[in-house]
Amino acid sequence: MFKSVEKYRCEELLSGSQGFVGSMWWLWYEAALDVVGKEQAEKIAVRCGELMGPRQIEGMKAILGKEFENVEEMSKVADVVHAMMGYVAPWILETKFKGYEKVTNCTIYNNTPEKFEGGNVLKKWCITAGEAVYPKLHPSKPKLTRSGFMCEGDPHCIIEVEMQEP
Repeated sequence: MFKSVEKYRCEELLSGSQGFVGSMWWLWYEAALDVVGKEQAEKIAVRCGELMGPRQIEGMKAILGKEFENVEEMSKVADVVHAMMGYVAPWILETKFKGYEKVTNCTIYNNTPEKFEGGNVLKKWCITAGEAVYPKLHPSKPKLTRSGFMCEGDPHCIIEVEMQEP
């Protein structure tokens, strides 16, 4: 039932916004397919992942208020960013300098239209976006390793980040 805007709770607005963002990702992809074709649309998806990196790094550093010193700090800020985006991606830290996030809920994946299921464009974008962010959050260029992709039928995505200890 419709409610006026002031009657919505913040959580309801955030949840609706997250679903909207996931749906919009697929909307622009479908539009790109119609206009430029599959090969070029996938290039655009990869380029979006590349362009996202510097903006996300700037935003993550602004949340922390300083340069990142270790993976533990990165993980705490990534938790904030991912909560904003509607991801469930808890971190498992092995040390302050090595850990991985286990993505079990992805707004974009959850909104994948049936006709795009099983495609690899989401994987290409996600790999590129991760490479554009995590290895560039620190001058030591943290190592990023990916395994498992929900868009390939896995129950979760794993993103491991390892930074050299000082």
